[in-house]
Amino acid sequence: DSEYKEAVLGYDPELEKNPGKVFIETLKKVMIYLLLADGVVHDKEVNMARYLYHKVTGNDLPEDELREEIKNTNPDRKILLSRLEMIAPILTDEARKQTMEVTAGMIYADGEADRAEMKLFRQIAIALNVTPEMLVQWDIIEG
Repeated sequence: DSEYKEAVLGYDPELEKNPGKVFIETLKKVMIYLLLADGVVHDKEVNMARYLYHKVTGNDLPEDELREEIKNTNPDRKILLSRLEMIAPILTDEARKQTMEVTAGMIYADGEADRAEMKLFRQIAIALNVTPEMLVQWDIIEG
């Protein structure tokens, strides 16, 4: 019963109408959860998130807007992971690659990848059905 409720609550009708918009919003959420992963939001990480957002979307992400979203985000990563699992079937390989590139960029934004960030990296890859072989092929990790 609770699985059904989660599935219904997790369903996003916008996904069918505008998958590109849903992808961009989800990508922003990925960055926010990575910002929150180690418990400290560094300015370097915020700047990297804004840079990567612009690189992928071509749009600016104002710092005050990003910080407000960070503040209002429930830090429970299960929310992010279930959203990723929901959209994974409609994502192209290119979209999954972009998501993993952004994830890797965010992890190293403050100069070091800690255990919590690496765990979230693996969880994001699994949620998106991205294999280690794909990560190597995309030059995101070394083989």
